[in-house]
Amino acid sequence: MTVKIEKVSFRGWKNCVKIADEKAEAIVSADFGPRILFFGMPQGKNHLYVDDGAAGKKFGKDEFAFYGGHRTWHAPERSDRNYIADNNECEVVCGDNFVTVTAPLEKETATRRAMKLTLADGVLTVSNIIENRNLFDVKFAAWGITQLVSGGSLVVPTDCPDTGLVANRAVSLWSYSDMNDERIYWGSKYIAVTPQDKPVPPLKFGFTSAEKKCVYFNHDQAFVMESQYGAEGEFPDFGCNFECYSGRGYIEAEWLSPMRVLRTGEILTLNETWRIADKVSFPDIKDEVETSKAVKSV
Repeated sequence: MTVKIEKVSFRGWKNCVKIADEKAEAIVSADFGPRILFFGMPQGKNHLYVDDGAAGKKFGKDEFAFYGGHRTWHAPERSDRNYIADNNECEVVCGDNFVTVTAPLEKETATRRAMKLTLADGVLTVSNIIENRNLFDVKFAAWGITQLVSGGSLVVPTDCPDTGLVANRAVSLWSYSDMNDERIYWGSKYIAVTPQDKPVPPLKFGFTSAEKKCVYFNHDQAFVMESQYGAEGEFPDFGCNFECYSGRGYIEAEWLSPMRVLRTGEILTLNETWRIADKVSFPDIKDEVETSKAVKSV
């Protein structure tokens, strides 16, 4: 299957790169971020959220902006490390079936972030890459954050190995999270979150996902996101390899790598695979049998 890579404009941003085949396409920014701004089927709807207020704009070098889409961060979250402006032009390298977009060195953290997008038969591998350029060792996790447009429901399977008398999973909650929030459904085999467009308080939870898989049902499709890392290892936020945040009009599916000590010049990579199953009916989220069947079928 032929992969085509070309420079394109998207939502008013003129310096973007599209990678596409007959089954899927992605668009990544080259003037900021980088951010993956579009993922969907060719000529199809975008599964990613883009902030209408930021679309087409170029922000100042010291002004942090939530453009939307998919971004690469380091975890655990800290205001002095994560919310640093990334509005500078990136370096782009293209191959036969991949594009790598690398941001300039981030002076505040002495790290350099990049994304490599590799496309094969409709499956996009998103490599979240962070290089330590400090003169000393740094410990952190790679964190891939995907903002999804509202209109669907995100389902995270909770099946784990039977460990008898020993606990086999954990759920983490943030101080602003309400367990009775109407957007979240705590099922016996999965957790489901349905974002809303009206003003709502933030909602966030973390989970130890043994299946390494989440599915977003929207646009009569299933957007399947899978991580290379299961629940084994030292993860941030009480051991979460998956986290979910929901605000007004969007929801975030967030995968994390284990915490790792990086020496000077070392690179930490978190790989995710993205794919779309077309013509998938939106399941009744509170129907355990129907939703579990829909998740397993894609």
